Amino acid sequence: MRQGVFLFFFCLLLGSCNNKEVDSDILPATKMQLILSDLMKADQFISDFRVPNDTIMDRDVESIKLYQQVFAVHDITKVQFDRSLAYYQSRPDLLKVIMDSISKPVIVAPVQTTPPVDSTLKKDSLLLSKDSTNLTKDSINFRKKKLLLQNN
Repeated sequence: MRQGVFLFFFCLLLGSCNNKEVDSDILPATKMQLILSDLMKADQFISDFRVPNDTIMDRDVESIKLYQQVFAVHDITKVQFDRSLAYYQSRPDLLKVIMDSISKPVIVAPVQTTPPVDSTLKKDSLLLSKDSTNLTKDSINFRKKKLLLQNN
């Protein structure tokens, strides 16, 4: 009898561990990645541009407004996002993949700071001409030497 009860609980435990089906309310990982990326951009926008320049603005209120806009753009509700986030937080292996994929484009594609050189442009004509201001003799020193030679 004890072995039967033990076997029943073992099968129940084993069956509950292998349940990998995703609930229909849970957002797919690709969509969750886009939403989390946009939410991070919204936070960065508020911290860098909005709040430091305006002392009257409340950071939390502005964050909520931008979060609602992000949810509207992705056509989801806050409840859907919260459920999906809780699911992915309970599955660290899936959340790690999502978070790594968000940070990957930043590492792979650094910002180009200098514009590309267009080889079809003509060379600067001013650089090719002789500099008219380049004098070989300093006129003041030349006059001083000339006066010294004349006085001696």
